[in-house]
Formats: sequence, structure tokens, C-alpha cells
Amino acid sequence: EIKWTLSTAQHSTAQLSSAQRPLDFWFSLCRFQKLKMSTLFNSFFALLLLGAPLFVFAEVSRENRIWPIGGTAQPDPHSSAFGPRLKISEDSRYDWHRGVDLPTPLNTPLLAVDDGVVRIAGSHPSYSDGVVQIVHEWDGVTYYTNYLHVSSSLVAVDQEVSRGDQVALSGESESGFAHLHFEVRRDGLFQRNCVNPWMELPYTDSSTSLQVSVGSVQAGGNDNEYIIVVIASQPRTILDMNGVRLQIRANEDGSGQILFEKEVNFNAMTLATENWEDLDDPVQDDVTIEPASFSSTEPERAVYTFTFDPVTFSLPEGGALVRAYAFDVFENEVMAQQELAAAGSTSSTGGSSTTTGSSTTTGSSSSTTTGSSSSTTTGS
Repeated sequence: EIKWTLSTAQHSTAQLSSAQRPLDFWFSLCRFQKLKMSTLFNSFFALLLLGAPLFVFAEVSRENRIWPIGGTAQPDPHSSAFGPRLKISEDSRYDWHRGVDLPTPLNTPLLAVDDGVVRIAGSHPSYSDGVVQIVHEWDGVTYYTNYLHVSSSLVAVDQEVSRGDQVALSGESESGFAHLHFEVRRDGLFQRNCVNPWMELPYTDSSTSLQVSVGSVQAGGNDNEYIIVVIASQPRTILDMNGVRLQIRANEDGSGQILFEKEVNFNAMTLATENWEDLDDPVQDDVTIEPASFSSTEPERAVYTFTFDPVTFSLPEGGALVRAYAFDVFENEVMAQQELAAAGSTSSTGGSSTTTGSSTTTGSSSSTTTGSSSSTTTGS
């Protein structure tokens, strides 16, 4: 009874933020299943006796998974992240990447990240190179992990595999680059179902790994139009950034109403786009996305430039405050801001970069970091 109850509640709360999950998890037990209070409290105390972590039920299975090359909770080195990138093998053209690239020598054993059943093993008409696809049930949702560019498959269709089993040997892409292209597809088989693998594999998460700044604020081509540049970056060892958000608030102290707001969300864009080729255009909804080139060894940070053009709003007499946010796959976010004076000149609010949201350890215990006076981390 407890197992059935938990499965249903996990599914109903899977999309909530970490701050919402504790209470909503338990209330959903009563609300959706109409359980007696005695059943609720019996389940609660049984879980305490079993040592289950109360506040991370929706993420219990993630901490038990592994990365496909190293076979541990330590992320494998990346040469390309999920989302916007420059495709080096094609003259650094802009490309929307629906997985992550993990460089590794030819014929490296590739491991099942969790228990599952093999759906594809070897060649398949939907893929240009060798592929192994494994089906998993995670938190009541069907997921598919894809291993692409494999040189050979070590499993057969319908074979059950356990976490850590060797499922394939790595190969190389048409360009001759030896690597594994690894994907996670949620609740569907299509490219639009791809999500950032960092959402589903273990790593130590910290919102302080993200950085963001307001690069520039310029007048646009028409009245009440501006061109605003936001620069965000993340360490090449923690590639969990999921996008940026630009917000304009009335008054230079930001105390007024929101005049403009727009978000670039990598996972949401992938899911919402029916024609996957449309995402290979760097201009999306009046935002130009410019990723910088990086590899598994350099530079230290992966940098992205977002040019919002136009940003349309009427500048109040009290001026406005430009706020730029960068956020990761678990909605931790950092913020930078810049004042916009009524006369049209801009002045930077020095020492106002703030990190908001929870700073958590994904796949292990939670943690909270407090920075210096000019950079503060808040949340649980």
C-alpha cells in the first residue's frame, strides 16, 4: 500500500519545485487518493523507520543512477552541452543539441545508467549511426536513454539490463570524432521529447556555479524599443544551465510593476518545437542566441550571449531596473541588475548580483551556501 501510494504521489508532484514538494507530496496523498488519515500517518512513520529522506521522494531514483562512461555519480567530461552550441565539425555553425557529447576513445564500454529494457540494439532506420536505446520507468514516467555513434551493441532487443551493465562499445561520428552522444527522452520517442540529461543523472548541484550579467542596454530602432544583451556562463564541469530570463521593472529600485519579461528556456523550447530544424536558427522569438565554443578541456566556462531585440516598453519618469536571470534545470537561479535612468542613460548597480533559489546537492544531501556581501545565496 505504501509503495502504491508513493508512486502515485511522486508522479503528481514530479513537476513541482524542490521548495513545493515537501507539503504538496503529502497533501497529494490525501487529495488525489482520498486516503484515511490513519493510512497517511502510518505511511509517514513507516518511511521514517525505513530511513527514507522525507523531502526528496520525487528524486530518490536519481541518486541511484550513474553516468554512462565513468559508471559513477561523477559526471563524464563533456565536449558539447544540451541546447545551443557551435558544431565544430561543420565549420562552427549554430546547432541545437538535443543531448550531450561525451568524448571517449573508440570501443570504450558504455554502461546502462539504470535498470531497464533494451528497445533498440544496433542499426535502426531512424538513426544514421549505431544506437542502443533503453526504456526506463522513472517516477511513474517512461524515459528512453539513447547511446549514439556506437561501434557495436553488446545487448539484444527486449533484453533486461541492470545499472552498470555494458550495453555497447563507443564509436565515432561521421566527422571522425570519437565520442558518445547521449540523450534522455521523456515520455516520448521523438527528438522534441529530449530533456537535458543533467535533470535525470546524479551530480552535486549549486546555483553558485552559474554567472549572469547585463552586457549592455542600447536604444532600439523605434521609440520605446531597446536592445539588451545578457551574458550567462557555467563551468564546463557542471552543464546544467536551462536558460535565461530578462525582466524590466518600473523605477530604478525595481519597486514598480513589470514592464517587460521574456524567458529563454532550453527544455521548454525543445518540447514546444514540432519541426526540430526550426531550433537550428539562432534567432528565437526575437532573441539571438550566441554560444561560445568550448571543449572537454578548455576554456573553464561555457559562455552564452543572448541579445533581446526589440525589448519594448515605455520608460517611466522614475526610470527602470533591468534584471537578468540565469537558471538551471532545477530552477536555481542567479540574478544581475542594472539601473535605467529616465533620461536614457544607464548606470550599473555595483555589488548587486544575487543568487536566489535553493542551492542543492542533487542525488545526495541538500546544502545552502552564503556568499560575500556582493553575492548572496538564499533559499533552502
